[in-house]
Amino acid sequence: INPASDIWSLGIIIFFLLHNNRFPIVADIPKINQDPLLKGLLAYKKSERINIDEAIKLCKDKLEKCEREENPVSHS
Repeated sequence: INPASDIWSLGIIIFFLLHNNRFPIVADIPKINQDPLLKGLLAYKKSERINIDEAIKLCKDKLEKCEREENPVSHS
């Protein structure tokens, strides 16, 4: 077992939580490839997977984006 395997497992868990408690299937590949976090976590080749620091940054970016969409700032 190595860190890349742990990253893959994290990707599966995050996908499961974001997609109504189901595991990814082949048909989900386009959806995964559109999400930088999932794409990095679930890269087929271990050498292409992101590390935990990159995953944390992408998670923070994703949360900030969600917060901005939920609470848009008025520019008037």
